[in-house]
Amino acid sequence: MINYIATVKAYTNETVNNEIFSLSSNNGLNPYGGCLYLKLSNGTGFFDVIEVNGTWWFVTPDGYAFYSVGVNVVSPSCRYLYNINVLRKYGNYSTWANATVDRLRGWGYNTLGAWSAYNLFDRIPYTHTFIFRHEGRVKWRRFVKNHPDVFDPYWRSIVRNTIAEVAQRLKNDPYLIGYWLDNEMHWGSDSFDKNTLLETYMSVPYSCPGKQKVVDFLIERYGGDIKEFNRVWRMSLKSFDELLDTKRLGRSGWCIQGRAQEDVQAFTQLVAHEYFNFTTSVLKEYDPNHLILGTRFHCEGVPAEVIKECGRYCDVVSVNYYRLNRFMYDPVKYIKCFLYGSVPLDRWMKRYYTVSGRPLIIGEFSVVAGDSDLSYLLGGSTKIVRTQLDRAKYFRWYAENCLRNPYIVGYHWFAYVDSNDRNFGLVDTYDNPYSILVGCMTQINDNIYRLHGKQ
Repeated sequence: MINYIATVKAYTNETVNNEIFSLSSNNGLNPYGGCLYLKLSNGTGFFDVIEVNGTWWFVTPDGYAFYSVGVNVVSPSCRYLYNINVLRKYGNYSTWANATVDRLRGWGYNTLGAWSAYNLFDRIPYTHTFIFRHEGRVKWRRFVKNHPDVFDPYWRSIVRNTIAEVAQRLKNDPYLIGYWLDNEMHWGSDSFDKNTLLETYMSVPYSCPGKQKVVDFLIERYGGDIKEFNRVWRMSLKSFDELLDTKRLGRSGWCIQGRAQEDVQAFTQLVAHEYFNFTTSVLKEYDPNHLILGTRFHCEGVPAEVIKECGRYCDVVSVNYYRLNRFMYDPVKYIKCFLYGSVPLDRWMKRYYTVSGRPLIIGEFSVVAGDSDLSYLLGGSTKIVRTQLDRAKYFRWYAENCLRNPYIVGYHWFAYVDSNDRNFGLVDTYDNPYSILVGCMTQINDNIYRLHGKQ
């Protein structure tokens, strides 16, 4: 095994400023970044995904193995200060894009991840990100904003029109790997909201199609027997009609067990089926050429029913997985997974693969260092380490775990540039690379085709 950390300690800021990393060898790669020594098919003219001898791979349009190592938010205008410095340094966005693609390839990266300005580039594979979760007319109670009313015809019309417009531009581009359908949607009890989808749909007014659907669902589940429904859900309704004006059921949280839990699971499966069936069928109607990369699942609280439906309709299942080390297990989250039927993330998401039957891609992961000049008092799932060397060690550990698992076909780092207060970037807002981090990344990324699938 290569001693990556010993190697990257030798790099200095002066080395990076001289762009030594951009001289990294790309010998043995085709124009898409595929491995010329691993011919897997005759090619379809577009990116594909296949399993060969137990190992999953993306396949380039001309048939060579491709492991997607990407960076999110590669854009000159993603941050106000960065935008100013880009124009000062390069003069225009086109020059910046040419320099950036050379830099990324030099660091071993071959994909523009989510929210990147791919329209500025013409020599590197990319992905397109849809965001459908905010569309539609429903106003969820409290703070749930990460799930649409999938039964609303208005939402469906927005999805169809959006897909039609985007696909018309992209459907014939061989450099497009595929589409993300969304990002970190609410599918169950998670960090966005403690409620299940059944509770979420119950919380909206009766005028919403989703509310009418959940009431019809419960009537059918109980065969119109209001007494049995009251017993299971600890309610005292006289008829199911009263559910239209009811926003809270008698059971919630961990009290949802037994038959009530079965109701939750069945309704979750129904919603997931409606979402994935509709979005993927419309996307394939307008663009039959490119892959569908899932919804970038948030790394906790995803029910098995949802993962199964995603695998049924998508080519790849995507997970945003911010995990710091092998000791980072939260017993409370594991209890919640057990009670709510969510799929835990242990053993490097193996059960996501088992449940879905599809290969996985890491939609985003990252870590910030406390030795930067940026604030690092963060909420959410972002992880913090002490130094830039620790960031490099984290990347090494994370990437090696992805590479050794044959069902993972890529990992994407979040993000290219630091945010205003968070040290996410490969470069700072003055466009200076973090030398130790990108040095380690270069060493590992240059070995992806040697390491992938090797236990």
